[in-house]
Amino acid sequence: MIEPGKELKVSPWQLPVGLLISVAFLYLAAHNLSWDAFFGNLRRVNLGSIGLAAMITAVAYVLRGFRWMLFFQKTERPSWLDSMRVMLVGYAGNNILPARAGELLRAHYMAQRMGMSRSRVLATIVLERAFDALALVALLIIALPVVGRRIPHLEGVAWLGVCLLLMLIALFVAWEVRGRRRDTSAPPVAGFVGRMLRRADDFVGGLHTLGSHMTLLGISGLSLAIWTLDALSFWQTMRAFPVAVPWDAALAVCVFGNIGTMIPAGPGAVGTFEFAVVAVLKPWGYDASVSMGMAVMIHLLQFLLTTGAGFISWLTLTRAVRIKEYPKAGRMGGGFAAGRRSGGA
Repeated sequence: MIEPGKELKVSPWQLPVGLLISVAFLYLAAHNLSWDAFFGNLRRVNLGSIGLAAMITAVAYVLRGFRWMLFFQKTERPSWLDSMRVMLVGYAGNNILPARAGELLRAHYMAQRMGMSRSRVLATIVLERAFDALALVALLIIALPVVGRRIPHLEGVAWLGVCLLLMLIALFVAWEVRGRRRDTSAPPVAGFVGRMLRRADDFVGGLHTLGSHMTLLGISGLSLAIWTLDALSFWQTMRAFPVAVPWDAALAVCVFGNIGTMIPAGPGAVGTFEFAVVAVLKPWGYDASVSMGMAVMIHLLQFLLTTGAGFISWLTLTRAVRIKEYPKAGRMGGGFAAGRRSGGA
């Protein structure tokens, strides 16, 4: 899925280590499972609820594509279509590559498409993930009077929110310092240190969103809307099972399940998500076969949607690259028709 040019390097240790982590968490999630009850629950799933959950998730993806646009400067902002397609390719990459390497794939594609450095694009992805985590924490804090009765010791979630805010403040300070430093003339640093400094400077340059209050407000509102839709999608998927599902259980699954996917495990965060869902649903008294069934169905729906949409997006991106290359082929060897006859399409 990588275009010619700079290669995207992935450590050979990522896959085996990620698979070991996934297997360990899958064992913890399923070691007391009744497999007959598990498959019986899956056979009784209401497909209408699953279809509604898929539509809600699709709307959330549309909003995610628009939100990622806002993290770029107006002068270098991609179109909504490019933002959406590259984002979906990255999400699909997370499903088939270990340790969430799809985020690097997303940075690689957008950097190639927009003619900017990977470090600069990666900064927008870091900011996006920070706002995702803040939105999840905010939703959980809003529901704390209800969820807190089920799950004790949620103070750690509040501390997570504080840490994220401190991280955003640190990034804002780095962006401000960069702006002031660039106003002064300083001799460039050569060698390895110089390359690292330039990459760091490119990364901080991608944080310009922190300097626009209106953009930050729009991103914050979109983040809350996106994760509210995701929580509704999770709720609809859980309601497909023949058990009562309160909204606070679905919200807890959305928050802690996604926290579980932050652990650098195997492709698609298999194992870490299931473990988090099974663990967080225990206070609601669900049988392990029901909790595991809900976790698998939510994960499977998200996997199929993102991987399918990501593959289609990758095909359209590569086709667009080939179309752009036709004029070059024509100048070099007889034009568009010659390119097609020689297999250029």
